[in-house]
Amino acid sequence: MNNCKPSKFKEWFTIHFFALVLVVLFFPAKAAAQEDPVIVTGNELFGRVENGYSVREVVGNVVLRQGNVVITCDRAIQFLAANNARLIGRVVVTQDTLTIRTDEGFYYGNERRAF
Repeated sequence: MNNCKPSKFKEWFTIHFFALVLVVLFFPAKAAAQEDPVIVTGNELFGRVENGYSVREVVGNVVLRQGNVVITCDRAIQFLAANNARLIGRVVVTQDTLTIRTDEGFYYGNERRAF
């Protein structure tokens, strides 16, 4: 009977240890991917507060980068708390081999989606 207890403990320990290793390996990677910042450059930068939220407007030769997503446009209005940006004028969105061209668009940074 004593042989069963260590065996069950060993089985329990192995399962829980494996689960802990999976959590440690996969959740930080997912969190880091979601926290990848949107980097914005351009000729002019204007900041303001609208309805209590910080807004950054970038004008002229605007480039937004987030991971493998690169967006160029004439003007971008970035809503910092929401991690979103309105894209205006000659918008080009490139991700890997996909390229989208339009006059206006919207970028959802947390989802890495452009519309």
